[in-house]
Amino acid sequence: MSDKTEAFKEDFAQDVPAHMHDEILERIVEAAWEFSEDPEISIFDCEKRNVTNIEFSGTIMIQGQEHCFHMRDGDNNGTEILSWNEGIHFEHAPQIERALIPFNREVSDAIYSGRAQQMLEKWDRDMDPGTERGAVISKLAGSFAYDSFFAPGSGAARSHAIRAEDYGYEISEREVAEKIRKYLLFEALCLRPAGDWPRKTPEAARHAYGNWTDYRQAQGEITKVLIKTADRLSKEGGLSPSFDERAEMRALGFNFATRGEEAAAWKLGLSGLYELSDIEGFDPKTLPEDPVKGLFHALDPALVVDRRVNPQHEAARTLDAVTNNMARERRFEITEDDREAFTRFGFAFHERGPEGWIVDEQGNDIALYRERDACHGTDGRRYRIEGGSVLCLSFDPGEGCDEVIGEFDLHDHAWSSREADSCDVEP
Repeated sequence: MSDKTEAFKEDFAQDVPAHMHDEILERIVEAAWEFSEDPEISIFDCEKRNVTNIEFSGTIMIQGQEHCFHMRDGDNNGTEILSWNEGIHFEHAPQIERALIPFNREVSDAIYSGRAQQMLEKWDRDMDPGTERGAVISKLAGSFAYDSFFAPGSGAARSHAIRAEDYGYEISEREVAEKIRKYLLFEALCLRPAGDWPRKTPEAARHAYGNWTDYRQAQGEITKVLIKTADRLSKEGGLSPSFDERAEMRALGFNFATRGEEAAAWKLGLSGLYELSDIEGFDPKTLPEDPVKGLFHALDPALVVDRRVNPQHEAARTLDAVTNNMARERRFEITEDDREAFTRFGFAFHERGPEGWIVDEQGNDIALYRERDACHGTDGRRYRIEGGSVLCLSFDPGEGCDEVIGEFDLHDHAWSSREADSCDVEP
């Protein structure tokens, strides 16, 4: 019992004659529990903490004098006087909503291993009363709350908690469950760049990857939309962003995506950043032996004359493996190990270099990067190298092909404007 409660008990003893103490307390408690009606007692507020404990406030007339009180009664601590003839400050205990949450260590493991979405999907399946497993698990939190209220101290509530643990969950407050879902959702909501992808130049690709990599650490606009989306979904349920949330993210240059879509886009975008080229002076004799060719050669030397690997095939296979790793690790910088994986086959793995350089009408340098049958300039325009000239192209949607709108002479380093030629260049 607190010193304050003890002080109020003394106030009660001073105001109420000693021979009436037990009678007054009994009358107040019976009125609060609604066991009897007493014309001299008014109960203003009464709240059940559980089925055997209440907290209440009110007034009582004793020998013509009104007294106000704030009290508790029940099997926890008996009858407690919390306030006597003082301002009644009644704080309602918040109703605790219960929910099942995964074990904390499993949440941490899911976040660090990239399995946040899988954990959310499993959590939702287990809470689905339409499944055999969900029909059992989904009732445990409600049963725990019911027995905590109506059968406190009986051990019934604990039995539901133990059963929840058997299924891999703990019983906690709904507010805690929403926070955990928010953390998982923030990790599960993946992104991929909107618009043309992969980017046409290494500069544009590097800029996009920089934004893509930093958004989980930086408190920018992308992060704000992600947090807002995760917060809403944690309360309303589900895993899919709304139409408005998708539009907000698109305006920032990204689309919401699954983890698989994000990884596929990450891998695809690397083709706009890196390329393979032959190592000058590489000796094909140093190529490693193909074990399959070696096996056939051992059976019959006439079957296989050259036991070395096919460098083009091996480079393509290695490129697929390296870019898969880069996508899985969400990195866009190549390592020495990445480079060495290609060196043994006679190829260099490096950032894309330009096909050539020109200057625009204002004298600014423009790098030209190969893009199928044309080139993409760092100024955002498309070009075609033809003989000693570089033709500036403009797509004509009416004709469905490219028009030549300007020409740069590689010898004179000068531009000449041209009226749009007829469409003779397929886009």
